[in-house]
This record gives sequence, C-alpha cells and structure tokens, in this order.
Amino acid sequence: MAKPVGLDYDTSFSRKPLAVLLRRLAYRLVIWLPVKALAPTEVLGIQRLDKVDLPVIVVANHQSHADTSVLLAALPARLRRRMVVAAAVDNFFTTHLRSFLSALLVGCIPIERFKVNRRSAELPVQLLGEGWGLLIFPEGGRSHDGSITEFKPGAAYISVKSGAPVQIAYLDGPRFVAPKGVPGVQKAGLHRHRCRVVFGPLLHPEDHGNDTRGFAAAIEGAVRNLEAPIR
Repeated sequence: MAKPVGLDYDTSFSRKPLAVLLRRLAYRLVIWLPVKALAPTEVLGIQRLDKVDLPVIVVANHQSHADTSVLLAALPARLRRRMVVAAAVDNFFTTHLRSFLSALLVGCIPIERFKVNRRSAELPVQLLGEGWGLLIFPEGGRSHDGSITEFKPGAAYISVKSGAPVQIAYLDGPRFVAPKGVPGVQKAGLHRHRCRVVFGPLLHPEDHGNDTRGFAAAIEGAVRNLEAPIR
C-alpha cells in the first residue's frame, strides 16, 4: 500500500540525525550557491538574533519561491540547522517524489496555508516543543508585486499553542529573482537580483494576552513596520 501524501505525509525521516547531516552537507548546493549566484543579499538587524534561541518561529512576508532559500541563508547556522519550513500542502506535498525532496533537502513539513487547521498545526507545535525552529510565511501565498497581503492567523496560533516566540523578518527583492508567473503581467523564471533581509524584534504571545487574532495582527504590523523604511 502506497504511503499517503498531503497532510498525512510522514516527514519524520527528515529529522533523523543522518538526514539532518545530509541536509547540512547539501546546504551549499541547495541554498548557499543559488543565493550567492542569483540573490546576493544584504542582511540588516542580524545582531537582533544574537540572543535568540530555539525554539523560535521565524515569520516573514512572502514574495517568491526564492524566499525560503534567501531567508535560510541569512539565519545563523545554529538556528538554520534545526529549522523546519512550513510548506503549502497543495504545492510541495502533492507527489511522493516532491514530498520526499522537499522534506529531505529543505526540511519542509506540510501545512494548510489558507486557514487555521488544528490538524496541520499539531506537528509544528510538537516540533517546537522538541526544540526545533519553524519558518513560516503567514500570507499563505506569494505576492506578485511585493506588497504585503493580510496575514493568516496560523503562525500566531502555533505560537500561542507552543509558547514559542516569533522572530519577524522582512524580505525585499526575491520577487525579482523568482517572480510569480501572472498571465499577461509577468513570466515566471530565474533572474539575478540583489535582495535584502531585515530582522526585527522578537515577539512573545504572552505580551499580547495569548490571543491568536490579536497576536496575528501584531505580527503583521511588525513586519509592515520593517517594510516602511524600505518603501
């Protein structure tokens, strides 16, 4: 009987010591070299991460499929090595091969992106409890023009449930590296373009009353505040 894909795909193999070691070895080919070649990146506010430890949820705006690589490359190795990536179940976990490669090479776990789904939130909460980090894009989809759209409450919900703080970040430029294809507007593809990653403050759910909706608004507002000086 074939193993299930989608939300039921078992990614536990990707967090075994050997898989983690392979991912660290593959980092230069999968992330570092592509970012260096196509997305030379300026990182601002990196000193904010000096005292940030795991578990933590890294939240950023979403411009393109290059976002994950650019953001992972900007993170300190001590955080990146135990970071899982919340990936859209309807995009990255549709076939066994795509699911396997996403989990093994990038550390992806499947998650519903358009709604708060308790079932898809169970694994992130569990992993944060085990000392992993989580990278998530709360918009749920890529912006073709770089503007920030409304954040879904999933990241805030996971933070409240796990107690893990949220490290916010703003990405500028990846949409030019791997633009989202929009018929009649722009073609998809890969291009070289300079990028910028700006790290903001660490946000704690208890400072917002552990209220998911209120905390989601605070997270979105904090990311927008990082965007403002750039725009």
